[in-house]
Amino acid sequence: DAGLKTIVVLAEYVPVHDMMIAYHVAREKGVTIIGPNTFGVISPGKCKAGIMDHHIFAPGNVALISRSGTNSYETAFMMKNNGIGISTCIGVGGDMIPGTAFVDLLPALEADPETKVIAMIGEIGGNEEELAAAYIKNHVTKPVVAFIAGKNAPKGKGMGHAGAIVGADGTGSAEHKEAALRDAGAAACIRCCRLVQCGIMGRPVFDADRELEVGILEVGLQLAANSGRIDLFFHLQLVMVREVERHRHVGLPHT
Repeated sequence: DAGLKTIVVLAEYVPVHDMMIAYHVAREKGVTIIGPNTFGVISPGKCKAGIMDHHIFAPGNVALISRSGTNSYETAFMMKNNGIGISTCIGVGGDMIPGTAFVDLLPALEADPETKVIAMIGEIGGNEEELAAAYIKNHVTKPVVAFIAGKNAPKGKGMGHAGAIVGADGTGSAEHKEAALRDAGAAACIRCCRLVQCGIMGRPVFDADRELEVGILEVGLQLAANSGRIDLFFHLQLVMVREVERHRHVGLPHT
């Protein structure tokens, strides 16, 4: 009634019934609600409405849309450190009923001349990513890379965000979302760093299971180096070299 066209809702755990009413009233009034439980919206160097630290965002041509604030900050910072900028970053929020979902944002990003690549950070629970995958398959021509958080979360238990829950029958699982996105032609990466390195920077992406093996070795190498265990460092380094050689031998892409 006040004539606002965009509302950014930072609050988390907004009562479902209240959000159901707000959602439909907003649609009737032509109002866009970002959130609830969003970190906000930022176009680096232009404008910001939210709680994110603008210093970790650099202007560029990659759109980042996400259900997770922390994963977005990590990804944006890695992108900046690798010389990759962001056209617009939008937090859709992690509550049960988002005012604006991935599928609502994709048409604008597809039409945006400043966006060349779309990066999507989803998480377990709901069907936002599956709906986005269906739209991507039929309507999006730009490259799409995605990361789904919560792969190891137990079924039937809420994990962090109100909407982050996998049904007992597997509904809303990371595996189902990744499969839908890959079927739509998107690159589904197993970690945030792979989202940047493999998806956006164009390095080859490992098969998920083998990438996890190498990822564990990478972490082990870093821990060994930090602890001063030179013997463990060289042992893990040798194992990692052998693992990469095994990938090469069976014809898998490697970095």
